[in-house]
Amino acid sequence: MEPDQLRNLKDFLLVYNRMTEICFQRCTSNFNYRNLTMDEERCADSCAGKLIRSNHRLMGTYVQLMPKMVQRRMEEMESKAAENAKAAEAAEAALSRLMSDQFRYPLHMERQLINLYSHPGLRCHRGLSCHPGLSCHSTPTCNRASKPRSA
Repeated sequence: MEPDQLRNLKDFLLVYNRMTEICFQRCTSNFNYRNLTMDEERCADSCAGKLIRSNHRLMGTYVQLMPKMVQRRMEEMESKAAENAKAAEAAEAALSRLMSDQFRYPLHMERQLINLYSHPGLRCHRGLSCHPGLSCHSTPTCNRASKPRSA
């Protein structure tokens, strides 16, 4: 048997067993005889018929509502996927801005430090003004500083 058929059989047996249990509890009261009395037999027939009709009605309603429920779930999943995609895009954009800012700010800060501590008359081998005691552009103290240029 295939898994779908096995599941359908299991569902049918569960409904059948539940129906049998309900009708037995409602309709049987006299255990003195081997066979059902006429009243017990009528009660069991009407009980089983009532449960079968209600089960058919329930299945009909389920079949009608199921496509709408599936459609609603699909729309919810699509909207969640769209929200997740937007969040991922925003996170990626923020990360790329952060990474670009990380690489931009040290150079900017280095230029500020160089300008702040630079000695106006000394030039290093790169042609920038440098303070003789500070490191020159991420290298040890510039030993190639030239003498002040005369104006």
